[in-house]
Amino acid sequence: MKRLKNEINLEKGFTPVELSIVIAIIGVIAALVQPGMREARKSENEAKANTNLKALYVAEKGVLQEKDRYSTDISKLGFSPDLKSRTGSVNGYTYELTSTDPLTNWQAVACPAVANRSGGLCFRVDQTGVITPLCPPGQKFDPVSGKCVSDETSLDALGLDAVKSVNDLSMGFALPMAQTFLTSPTLVQNILRKLDANGDGLLSFDELLNADILALARSVQPGLGGGGGGGGQPGGPDTALRVILRGYLDGLKMNLALGAGNETPPAAVSLVNLSGDPSGFLNQLAGGNCPPIAEGC
Repeated sequence: MKRLKNEINLEKGFTPVELSIVIAIIGVIAALVQPGMREARKSENEAKANTNLKALYVAEKGVLQEKDRYSTDISKLGFSPDLKSRTGSVNGYTYELTSTDPLTNWQAVACPAVANRSGGLCFRVDQTGVITPLCPPGQKFDPVSGKCVSDETSLDALGLDAVKSVNDLSMGFALPMAQTFLTSPTLVQNILRKLDANGDGLLSFDELLNADILALARSVQPGLGGGGGGGGQPGGPDTALRVILRGYLDGLKMNLALGAGNETPPAAVSLVNLSGDPSGFLNQLAGGNCPPIAEGC
């Protein structure tokens, strides 16, 4: 029976070992890369939002000294031209400037253009110059994590769905093997280095979202081949696997909402700053039990 299963997998064009490395790569992306890059991106945009609000406060002080009243027009306070009138977006944040009485008060609120994607917190400033962090609409503050949280489906679901689909191609053999592989820090570091296409020690969103995971899998494990007949040919065995992997990366791209709110490209992240437990991520599917957030189980 075991021989028959192996023959079936060879006919598909890839081996359980190869599929397990693919799953390991998905685990590294889902548990180390994607969360690390997302948090770095949010921190960068949040820092820019604070800088913009400080600049707005200084500008409003200047307007008050010159005209004895505050401005209610952001576009006239030295901001980017796309911040028109009382609202506008820049660096992944949307700004709104309001006043109940321009002679005495004003306030500006900056919120992520896409909640928990282009930023994690809203910020408020007024004539006092004090910047206060706020949770975006529809979210609440979690005292345990110290962050704003929402009820939206976790991005982990994308990775879990992809892992389940790839594991199904191996008749269930690949997931346990992948968990074993991910106990090796050497393999994890090798995967990270391979994702870094230009070898500069930094991982950009472009490198992640344009990665060829199947080719990467074949380069990570020495001696790993294409399995059997048809691999890589149009309509051949590789096609089904590539569809799964491309769908996973395309899903990440859509859900990350890069460029929202006139966002500049997020900075690349140092590989040494990426940490997490990809093996623990895969444990969520151990034994064939799908977690509640994974659809289609």
